[in-house]
Amino acid sequence: MVVVVRILGVSDIHNSRLRIRIINDVISEHSPDVVVIAGDLTTFGPSENARRIIDEINSDNILVIPGNTDPVDVLKLIELSKGVNIHCKEVRIKGLKFVGFGGSPITPFGCPFELSEESISEKLSRLNVDESTIFVTHAPPKGILDLTATGVHAGSESIRKYVEERRPFLHIFGHIHEAIGLEKREETTFVNVSMGRYLKVTLIDINEEKEVEINFVEGRK
Repeated sequence: MVVVVRILGVSDIHNSRLRIRIINDVISEHSPDVVVIAGDLTTFGPSENARRIIDEINSDNILVIPGNTDPVDVLKLIELSKGVNIHCKEVRIKGLKFVGFGGSPITPFGCPFELSEESISEKLSRLNVDESTIFVTHAPPKGILDLTATGVHAGSESIRKYVEERRPFLHIFGHIHEAIGLEKREETTFVNVSMGRYLKVTLIDINEEKEVEINFVEGRK
């Protein structure tokens, strides 16, 4: 496959300097065009850590959304960093459209950036996602790469309904640490890029026809 764009995707850094170092090691070795951080830079803060983490990543193209364990004011710190906040926004890099949506559905843990399914659905309806889009969320769609260690499908019903309607060609997310992986359904490639459990970094190669090839790179401790 002739690669046009290489994306490095990660989620669930959770203030870890080890994870930052692993990300930079993979950047050095594989030279991605863009880094996508799909939320949970921190663990209930401190919010300033989000800016530090982004600024320590060795890339000039970093797209970021917050996760459920990021305080809401992390959005301001992303804006102050060298990264680009794509929460409820659209950006284009190398001809590809990225649209982001952060936070998660309500969890049992009382996290700072949680939304009801009704609120998620309403906010998603304002976004411009279609077949040409790389859709970046923190939460998975319900039933897709969202199975927890306790056997619960913890993804979002609203996100699932939305992606089935809009059919982005690529959907990147995290949130469920143990569910890192790849799944293809109809025209959409779904990939959970969480570093939360396995310390893997996800490389996503895309060609001119928007065909997707994904590799999970094991981090060196």
